[in-house]
Formats: sequence, C-alpha cells, structure tokens
Amino acid sequence: MKKTILFICCSLFVCGTYSQTVNYIRYFQTKCSAEISICRANYDTALSYYKTIVGPPYSPLSKEVHNALLCALILADTVYIQDTLSRYIRQINVYEIIKRRDMFPSIDNSFWDELIKQYGSQKSAYCYDINTEYLTKLDSLNLIDQIPRHKKNPFRIKNPEKREQAMREWKITDSIVALELDKLIAKWGYPSERVIGLKYSMKSPISIWHRVDSNFRKIEYEALLSGDLNPELYAQKQAYIQEVSIKSKIDIDVIDYGESSFIFPSDSNEINRIDDNRNNIGLSSIEETKEIHNYAVTNNKYGFKFYINFFHKW
Repeated sequence: MKKTILFICCSLFVCGTYSQTVNYIRYFQTKCSAEISICRANYDTALSYYKTIVGPPYSPLSKEVHNALLCALILADTVYIQDTLSRYIRQINVYEIIKRRDMFPSIDNSFWDELIKQYGSQKSAYCYDINTEYLTKLDSLNLIDQIPRHKKNPFRIKNPEKREQAMREWKITDSIVALELDKLIAKWGYPSERVIGLKYSMKSPISIWHRVDSNFRKIEYEALLSGDLNPELYAQKQAYIQEVSIKSKIDIDVIDYGESSFIFPSDSNEINRIDDNRNNIGLSSIEETKEIHNYAVTNNKYGFKFYINFFHKW
C-alpha cells in the first residue's frame, strides 16, 4: 500500500513537472509569422497569431505584447486592448502607444482619455521594475572583461615577452569573469527581460558574448528553450563562435544560422539548409528576415518592435 501511494505521488510530481515545462520555440515561430503579416499589412492575421502567444501557457515578452496592442489599435479592437493591458501592464510603456494616438483615428478620444487616466501612473513600473543588483554586477563584469582587450590587448604589443604576459593576464581575467558570471546565473538565472527587467530586454553583455565554452553554450540553449534568450541573439552568438573558430583555427562544432557578417550562403541548397536551422530555433527564413529588416528601417510608421541585426549586410 505504501509503495502504491509512493508511486502515485511520484507520478503526479513528474506529470506536474512536465506540464509546467513550456518550449518557446513554437512561441518564437508564431512571433515570426505575426511579424511577416505586419510587414504585409495583414494586421488581423498578425493579431490572430499574437493572441495564441500573448497568454497562457506562455509568459509573453514585452515586444510581443507591444506589437499585439498596436495591431489591435489599427483594427480598433478596444476590448482586446483593455483586456491585454489589464493583464500585462507591467510589460508595456503605455506612453509609447499614447504618443502615437493620432495614427489611430478610428479610436475615440474618450478611449485615450480613459487609458491615460487608468494607466498613466504605471509608467514607473516599466522604467524602474529592474533587478538593479544583478544589472550592476553584470555591468561590472563587462568592464573587467574589456580591460585586457583594450588597455593591454596582446595583439597590439610587438615585444614577444610583453605580449605573452598580456596574453596570460587576458586568460586570467576571462577565467575570473567566467567564474563570477556562473555564480550570478546560478543565483538569479540567465540574464533576461524576465529576470532583470524590461530595459534589459535586448542587451547581450560582453561578458556573455565572449563565453564560447561548451558548458555555457548548453546554458544558452536552455535559455532559448525557456524563452529567456531570444533566437535572434542566440543565432548571432553562434555566428560569433563560428567566426572565432575560423579566425583562431580552432575546431568548434557550431550550427550555421546565416547570421555571420562575412560568411554568406552560396547556393540554394545551402540557403535551404540554413533556413531549416533557423526554423528549428524559431527564426524566420533568410528572405523573410530581409523583408522584416527592410520594413523595420524604411516603413515602420506605427512603431512596431523587431529584433534587428544591424551588423548583418542584409
């Protein structure tokens, strides 16, 4: 009898654990479909996509909430706007939307007045709801990380002995930064919008960027699956590792997502392979990414938010 009860309890625990695990790859894939719809002015289609990810089982990121609200404003779906704001107000800078009110003539002034009255005081939540301790420690690590790369860059030193000494100091500094970074992640989790706050949503600390060891790459992949690392930054980091591998002539196994600034696919088969890789982590295809990039820099009159790699020669 005791064994039976123990088995049932263990089964419930395991089932509960798996039921709480949400894979965000589908979230990111749906987000890409919504963004392509925005670029093609299919706002009703875009909003239908956003409605599937801005809500349970997902914990949506601020960018998707922002874009969903803009689509709803264009479509004058005030019911959805009020419902979404009531649930995700701490993830939105309402003033970013209110300042564009003239672009939505189908929305009555009374709606805007009520919006300001109801949510105007929430601006502080967006600006100051930040884990300042974590952010401060990360900034400190970034400064330490940069010391040997600027003040004592061994590649700029001609004297062999001094160059060797600078290289040793570089490695020691990297080891210290890596150790402290691991401690921070163990304490608070992977640095992300959810962990640190909204103003952190698109930062990728230099101290993280320079970590190319296999253990940290596993941490980053887990952060991708949990939604704490967006696929655009993840793919850009893989491109950085790819370039480090080529320049240093060190064989590092890395998947190509087409985000390198100097490595470009040469034929249709390679493009198809890369597009498959991109889809597997929730990225749009290369051609769709070009379309999103062009829209974001030339035709984004409503103020939609996109993750754009401006260093890539799209």
